[in-house]
Amino acid sequence: PRDDMYRSLTGQGPEDLPFNNPLTALRTALQSDGRFKIEPDQRNPEALSIETPTDTWTASVVDGELILDFDSNSEQIVGKDEALKFLLNL
Repeated sequence: PRDDMYRSLTGQGPEDLPFNNPLTALRTALQSDGRFKIEPDQRNPEALSIETPTDTWTASVVDGELILDFDSNSEQIVGKDEALKFLLNL
């Protein structure tokens, strides 16, 4: 398949393309907003730590779905669009 050829040429798969990676899309959207401090999560290099003016959230991708976790309790928001909507409305 084309995916395998692309992967062998670039070392990346389709999931690594910015428009296919929900974390990349989330980071891009939040950076343009300017209210968030975004860096790789200390505990999970695959995840992002997102600091809002009041809280810190962890964004990770599980089975292709973006999960936004609130650090101090077990609140979770599932889905890139839902996460963006939530964070941008804080």
